[in-house]
Amino acid sequence: MRALFKSGLMSLVLATLLLLALTATGAAQKTVIVHMHDVSHEPEWLEWLRAAKDRFEALHPDIEIQFLTETRPSLNEKLVVLWGAGEHPDVIEVLPSEHYYFALRGMFRDLRPYFEQDQDLDRNDFFPLAVEAATIIEGHPGSGQMWMMPASIWVTGAAVNDTHFAEAGLLPPSRLDHQWTWEEFAESGKKLTRIDGDGSISRYGVGLQTYIYWIRNAGGEIFDRMVDPTRTTVNAPPVYRALEFLQDAVVRSEYALRTTGLMDFATERISIFMHGGPSTTQFVRNSGADWEWSYAANPADVKGGSEIVTLGFAMSSQAKNPDATWQWMKFLVTEMAADHIAYTGRPGAWGPVAQDYFSYFQDPTEWEQVWIDLINHPDTYNRLVAAPEVVNTLNSYIGQVLDGQAAPEVVMSGAVDHLNAIIAANRLTR
Repeated sequence: MRALFKSGLMSLVLATLLLLALTATGAAQKTVIVHMHDVSHEPEWLEWLRAAKDRFEALHPDIEIQFLTETRPSLNEKLVVLWGAGEHPDVIEVLPSEHYYFALRGMFRDLRPYFEQDQDLDRNDFFPLAVEAATIIEGHPGSGQMWMMPASIWVTGAAVNDTHFAEAGLLPPSRLDHQWTWEEFAESGKKLTRIDGDGSISRYGVGLQTYIYWIRNAGGEIFDRMVDPTRTTVNAPPVYRALEFLQDAVVRSEYALRTTGLMDFATERISIFMHGGPSTTQFVRNSGADWEWSYAANPADVKGGSEIVTLGFAMSSQAKNPDATWQWMKFLVTEMAADHIAYTGRPGAWGPVAQDYFSYFQDPTEWEQVWIDLINHPDTYNRLVAAPEVVNTLNSYIGQVLDGQAAPEVVMSGAVDHLNAIIAANRLTR
């Protein structure tokens, strides 16, 4: 990411600068707020924004909202160049893994003064993990600053094919009176797997995608902290236990398929998808599924939490009308929170509406509230925020384990020095 600040990308934004200049002239009688939208979100997100614009402008006829739409890589590049040109958009759609680095460099305003002055909005009304994700950690430049307004939460859990469970004589985890265990998970995965006469696997019991929550739920940690870690902690028994469990599932018992997606679940190639989320319902319905499914928490070992990602809105330090920008951001996360659920299916980060998520979800299954339960789970945590080099190096070592190249303790003991060197060379504060 640091290279973005060194690269010559002005040619990418000449049209943008011209547009900003023209709109500033053409809308001289109004306060213009420029909102940079990340089109990596589903199309429904932009539909929600446009509906919000219409309602907000009706309430505030002296303010005009204008959207700039960018793919995520282009968005990040333009943020750098527009910042250098003094033409930053007022509002930027952000998430910690991509934009915390920019917050450390003063690109976004501290929102704490706006919360303190606003009698109608309290930071305590948001999910605690969302506020944590929006706050610069101790020891970093700007420590304690709230660099984004939490708006939307992505959370993952287990999506299961209830029809497959019934055929195998198993009770889906959604029907258990407790959070299912790793042992129950493994038993289900093995019984749900289908092997053809030639020995090939025609259906896997489980589809995997990410692995950190397995380590955390075994009582382990991968790093000393989840935001800009300073050292790795993978060389420990709980980490070995988690990776041994996954290695058995993939390599020896062969009931789990690595690196799957929601399409594998929708097409019944797998019976349990361990990366389900709020988009699962609409995706499976659109695939034409004629079978039953439900959702559940991740199986529990020492812990039973999940991983969440908080998406939000940052106010640029260059915002020309910060008070009006605050009103727009506040409107999106409060007045439009129920519509955000209805349009996108994603839980909002603002608790007063999010806790009634089920009520606003369009045509819900009876299991949608699981996503809110997972956000509230005491063991749930925010996704790792680190340089891509750190994440990629960690994943390469986990991949060696899941390929069956060696036992977890052998791989991880050999990974420590390499990971620590990569971490030291790629700290976000460098």
